[in-house]
Amino acid sequence: MSFEIQDWLEKKIHHKEKFINYSLENVNAVFLKLQLDFTNTKIIIVGGTNGKGTVSNLINSIYCRSGYKTGLFTSPHMLRINERIKVNEVEINNKNLLSILNLVYKIKGDIELTYFEFLTLASLIYFKKKECEVIIMEVGLGGRLDAVNILDADCSVITNIGDDHKEFLGKTESKIAYEKFGIVRPKQKVILDQNKYLKG
Repeated sequence: MSFEIQDWLEKKIHHKEKFINYSLENVNAVFLKLQLDFTNTKIIIVGGTNGKGTVSNLINSIYCRSGYKTGLFTSPHMLRINERIKVNEVEINNKNLLSILNLVYKIKGDIELTYFEFLTLASLIYFKKKECEVIIMEVGLGGRLDAVNILDADCSVITNIGDDHKEFLGKTESKIAYEKFGIVRPKQKVILDQNKYLKG
């Protein structure tokens, strides 16, 4: 059944899976159409270069074991695409995922979305449906223009920053750091790894 979901994504997306739409315009337009209200939900966005998945899972585990209803969105998956979307550490089932993906496809109209954007929006619909109190979103690439950044984080977490994806994030480490720090919001909490950019 997970293969069916993978097949659905490949058939419904006009671009190849590796295509990256490095802009928030399309995904934000569909997000607004969905009219999802996360005003009363705590949002944590985790970015950086390495360790994002581990940190996201650790934060989710802490909140979950403290009695909160949590939603966790991570990437990539190892065996099943369902691994990317979890509520209280339980993967979304195939029926719910296919239903939500079809909803996104219907709502988006002529707006084109990438593979990652489809799944980001699907996760948010699912977390809203399940009435999650805290959601943890792992950045896929960069930060400033990553799909998860359509949300305003109550707390941003940035792990170490390394030299990666120069074709999208910039040729220098400073430019890469600028993109990573794009998930930070004014007057909101930030948790940072110790690195040289903290002095700049």
